[in-house]
Amino acid sequence: MDVLQNFNAPKLRHLELSFNQISVITKEDASFLRNLTMLTHLNLASNTLTSFDYVQYLVNIETLILKGNKLITIPSTVFTESIHPFMKELDLADNAVICDCNIEAFKTWIMTDKTVHLQNPDQIGKCNYCCVSPDVREGLSITEIDLDCKSYLWLYISVGIISAVLLITVGFIVALYHWNIKNRLFLLFNRRRDPVNYLVNDDDHEDEDENGIPRYDAYVSYCNEDEDWICDELDPKIEGGEEPLRLCIRGRDIPANKPILESISLYMKRSRKVVVILSPRYMEDRGRNKCKFELALAYQRLLEENETVLILILLEDIPENKMTLMLRQLFHRVQCLKWEGQECGQGLFWRRLREELKRRILVDDRYEV
Repeated sequence: MDVLQNFNAPKLRHLELSFNQISVITKEDASFLRNLTMLTHLNLASNTLTSFDYVQYLVNIETLILKGNKLITIPSTVFTESIHPFMKELDLADNAVICDCNIEAFKTWIMTDKTVHLQNPDQIGKCNYCCVSPDVREGLSITEIDLDCKSYLWLYISVGIISAVLLITVGFIVALYHWNIKNRLFLLFNRRRDPVNYLVNDDDHEDEDENGIPRYDAYVSYCNEDEDWICDELDPKIEGGEEPLRLCIRGRDIPANKPILESISLYMKRSRKVVVILSPRYMEDRGRNKCKFELALAYQRLLEENETVLILILLEDIPENKMTLMLRQLFHRVQCLKWEGQECGQGLFWRRLREELKRRILVDDRYEV
């Protein structure tokens, strides 16, 4: 094509370039086409062109022959009436056309345009306008293929936006009302539990043994530093209300004139369950002997009876370096309720605690004193 770059024949009407092994027409090569203002017939058949992107320069073209090349796509400028108003004959047969959505416009043009004669149409036994790929369409005529070229991009974008908005909305609602949701879920699943596992009109905790020691629903193990929480929160909520439960609180119910460790053991045995109030202070040195003793007795009861005998209440998170091996094991075996500083979460906390205290011990092997 180098010889044509400086070719200037403004009155040339017919140009034959077939069988010249032309594989590509560059922008520089195409400059000669601008000068062929009167050209009406161009034959580029049987070359090796894979594209022909400068046909728009042929403003007066009437016949264009591009058969026998290696065109994989048909540029829309070839058959656009506004660009080539004088086009009468077009030959694009025997090219290696890839039948994807890029060929849709050409297919539509073949089936609708009546002004341009498409040379070498499909004949019996031979397909001149056939697909070479993809494999599922190989050998099919361009006019026979079914192209689904609808763009679903906006659908995907819309679905993504709607999903994101829904997730954000649900996340906001859960964050705003999560305590109400948890409370309703607790009440929903709690109704499904077997009622025989709950205390119903059970006055056993009112009885006293021969030593005058009453039975309790729960023994409370705590450190002295957390006694204010026991008196201000735990005692009024559990021992008050329509269904009061009886707690054994060391500082209030155990006589001060008796050996403390023996009394702890005795009163814990007379309690159906044990509630351990955990905090970093519980694990510290001050008063640790009593707390350590109570925790060991509670662990022993758990081994001899059932996990339902012991309830852990976590007032504050305990650092790993302050947790004993026994406490780590308990966290994985028994019910642990975490105290919530937010008022909206405390209602659920007290409901759950009362339900756990009311639940019967499934294997009840309590000591008889």
